[in-house]
Amino acid sequence: MAERVAYIHKLNEMQVKLRDEAQDPVASIGFGLFKMWIAAVAANDNQLTRDIAAHLAKYSEVGDLSALENAP
Repeated sequence: MAERVAYIHKLNEMQVKLRDEAQDPVASIGFGLFKMWIAAVAANDNQLTRDIAAHLAKYSEVGDLSALENAP
């Protein structure tokens, strides 16, 4: 469990860096949503994991991935 919590803390650090240093609020929100899903998985909360995954899938379907097409 300590490793799970440490990983969630690292995700939180990245979320804050994206928001504050990179000034990329969209990526920061994405990291936050992923972090919530990971926390639900780490807590073995199957219902919450399914609920969050369903919402993440909706965002993935409507997301603009054009920036990835030009990535090196």
